[in-house]
Amino acid sequence: MKKLIAILLTLACLLALIACDNAVEDDEYDGKLDQEKGEPFAEPLILIESDGKMTKPYECFAWGESWNGGGWTSVDGVRASWKLEKIKDKIPQITYSDDFKIHYREDIEFRSLEVYNGDFDNICQATEENIPVYLTAGVYYLVIEVKKQGEYIKEQDKFETSGYECVYKFEILNEEEIDFKFSRAHIGKFKDYSLNKDKFSSDDGVIHLPIFELEFPEELSQFKKDFGGENVYDYGWDEVPSFNEVTKEYDDEFFAENSLILVYVSANSGSFRFGVKNVHCDGTKFVAYIAQTNRPGDVTDDMADWFITFEVKKSDMENITDFDAELVRNMG
Repeated sequence: MKKLIAILLTLACLLALIACDNAVEDDEYDGKLDQEKGEPFAEPLILIESDGKMTKPYECFAWGESWNGGGWTSVDGVRASWKLEKIKDKIPQITYSDDFKIHYREDIEFRSLEVYNGDFDNICQATEENIPVYLTAGVYYLVIEVKKQGEYIKEQDKFETSGYECVYKFEILNEEEIDFKFSRAHIGKFKDYSLNKDKFSSDDGVIHLPIFELEFPEELSQFKKDFGGENVYDYGWDEVPSFNEVTKEYDDEFFAENSLILVYVSANSGSFRFGVKNVHCDGTKFVAYIAQTNRPGDVTDDMADWFITFEVKKSDMENITDFDAELVRNMG
């Protein structure tokens, strides 16, 4: 049995570890000026705890709303996320570890989170409640937008507020690749019978892909019969093998301790190839993140259908009740 993955990590896991610990002691902050008062903050807006260290962010004024005596004045700043490449040498770096936590100052409230890759491309815009992406091994820029509570305006019964972006260079290490097999599929009504069929009618902005778990050899045979017949899966496509070819080794001995995860992908060109980018498994939910693995200069004008298969231990799937597969950004 090939090892599925060493690190299973999603941004949802990161935010689940957020802790509003306001008793963190730290030296005087020497970072960005508080642009409302023209003086350094007495302490940073947030601290990230990871790998046994507390790290201050690069802080950047993003917006503000203040009372001028007769009305509210709104001010926009130059966001750090607009100038990441220019400020990259000023951004502190952290490395993910099991003790990862975000500590907020008492007057600070989380608003949103963005992730940029090493090329400064935005790969995630998310709120605390809905984080539809993954993080794999690599270097990222983590931009956490927070709201700072200001002076209370009694006649308006409202606080002045300001927004800041707290930026880190974020590194994840030691991830093993996921072994998967890519094969030719046959068009069928996979959505109607998949484990995540309830998710295709949602408006969450995520591209969901049909996913199946096959636990016995009879289920694999029945799957082929239900979706076109065994012989339909005898044919490959260019260098891509047939589904029958890649599944011929899965016998009673394999299924005694393992299951086969199957994800169906339909593409508007036979030139594209796909693979498993990452997997998230938290004990009750299993999500496979699928990405395009190539960037062909010229593409054929045809539809193509594919299967992605990979192995999991049955013992790891015993309590899984929620399955999903999502199409995410390219691997390359």
